[in-house]
Amino acid sequence: MPILVILDLVVKEWAHAAVQTGSYTRLWTGFGLTHGFNPGVSFSLFNNFPQAVLVITGLLTAGVLTWLALTQDRKMILPLGLVGAGALANFIDRLNHGAVTDIFVIGAPQSPLFTNNLADFWISFGAVAMALMSVKIGRRSTLKAMR
Repeated sequence: MPILVILDLVVKEWAHAAVQTGSYTRLWTGFGLTHGFNPGVSFSLFNNFPQAVLVITGLLTAGVLTWLALTQDRKMILPLGLVGAGALANFIDRLNHGAVTDIFVIGAPQSPLFTNNLADFWISFGAVAMALMSVKIGRRSTLKAMR
């Protein structure tokens, strides 16, 4: 997990140094680079409340990292590690810059579907993995109950 946090923060610092704020560089159709800041959360929600976002995301990050440290379910380690790494990297970025640095544009640059960073990808992958595991576990429980 620490390597994921470091990688995200290094890429963000590279963006600060090498990519002009507000610019867009197309890498391939539907995907490009930018340099922006989001003081809120996903989809720029709560942009006007950066201090509250900092406190709440700090508490959520601490909760995920505690869950990761205490889990007995070995299958949950990777998904929780991804979510924890992404949350911690974004929290550190928010502490350092007052906002989360966004780098990747998915979709048309004029109206992107998402503008995010590596940490956001890791949070998403971990959350999807946890959801899929829950469905699989729920299905097993239902099948056992039906027997």
